[in-house]
Amino acid sequence: MGPGYLTVTALSEAFFNGSNQCGVCYEVTGPLATVTVMVTDECPVQGNNQWCSGDVNHFDLSTEAFDVIGVSNWGVLRNNYRMVSCQVTGNMKYQLAGASSIYWIGLLIANHRVGISKLEIKESGQADYVTVTRSSGRFDQNLRSPPPVDVRVTSMTGEVKSFTIPSVQPNTVVDAGVQFADVAAGYNGGQCSGCSSPPVNPQIFTDSWFPQTQAGHQVAQDWGDGSWGLTKSIVTSPAPFAGTSAAQLVYTGYGGLQIECNVKIPRADLNSLSFYARVANGAAAYGNLHWWYNSAQNDVPAKWPKIVGDITTSWQKFTFPINTDADVIADIGSFSFQNMQGGSQTIFIDEMTFDVVQHTPSTCPGTTTAPGGTTSPGTTTAPGTTTIPGSTTVPGSTTTAPSTTKPTSSSPRSSVAVSVLLAAVLTVLLM
Repeated sequence: MGPGYLTVTALSEAFFNGSNQCGVCYEVTGPLATVTVMVTDECPVQGNNQWCSGDVNHFDLSTEAFDVIGVSNWGVLRNNYRMVSCQVTGNMKYQLAGASSIYWIGLLIANHRVGISKLEIKESGQADYVTVTRSSGRFDQNLRSPPPVDVRVTSMTGEVKSFTIPSVQPNTVVDAGVQFADVAAGYNGGQCSGCSSPPVNPQIFTDSWFPQTQAGHQVAQDWGDGSWGLTKSIVTSPAPFAGTSAAQLVYTGYGGLQIECNVKIPRADLNSLSFYARVANGAAAYGNLHWWYNSAQNDVPAKWPKIVGDITTSWQKFTFPINTDADVIADIGSFSFQNMQGGSQTIFIDEMTFDVVQHTPSTCPGTTTAPGGTTSPGTTTAPGTTTIPGSTTVPGSTTTAPSTTKPTSSSPRSSVAVSVLLAAVLTVLLM
């Protein structure tokens, strides 16, 4: 990696972890291919809460990186990722900030093959090492005595390397004389340890639409509502199948309940969709509700309707296979349930959930967005998502096609953003 190396990414707020991921490299695999990216920035939260904040592991990719794993106007993608070695040459480099002196140093570490988990220093005449906190990619520390200063660096794989800063030479790039070993093939190391989280949140309706699930992550980050000719309400009568409430759906004409995928979801990640349904007491059985799913790509035909079955005055469970249902559709954009008999029709549903494929690989599920969309210029995305500066929203995605605007910013990122952290800039320039 050297000047002009553009396959970079920004990470969502929690994943970035206060710049502790700066300089780490990830292999991100999308629908089309795999690309290796270096973390250089934090995904801008303002205006992009859906992807950049909370517990979502999201990559806001540079245009160059996104175009390897997908197509820009797909907007947001599901992806897998794993930490890998950065393809750097030579030893680590360090540089002291311009204001450094015999009383204080601001230490930048660059050209490291593996991410840094901890940095410690031991001053001249001191017996013990002390841990230095990282801030904006730099390690700042007051000194009690002038250099030399011994530095001990621990990688994210647990390897320890040491070097000495003999004197204060501000703004000078110095070869540290050491380098981390490559990340072992298949390394998992806690990046997604024992990863078994589903690729999407499975709950659509359980007492409410798009309820909160694990760690406050809202299903709405995976699913949206594109219904038409339909009035939805939450009711307690008739008694729900489970919990405290059921959903009442009042269809008008040929209206439909449409559940839109906010990210491009591989059909193979969804085993089935199920829910409980009934009509009101005394109402006639209803057998003209049809369901289908659409592709995330506009040029692929929909999976055409199938009849749900007779819905009666008793709660019944309906299950619809997805990944075992042979079809040309590889990626899902939306699911629809349409009233095909016309007129007004009322049904009640409860416990609408997806049975999702559980992942326990050495790569973890995440999302990725192409630069642009709803964020600021210059961002990129871990198993998670990626966005692109927007224009019009692609059906079944939450980001927009490139044109004027992680979910992201106003134009595709073609170089490292001005806001890239100082340490990251040094990392890119030195490699």
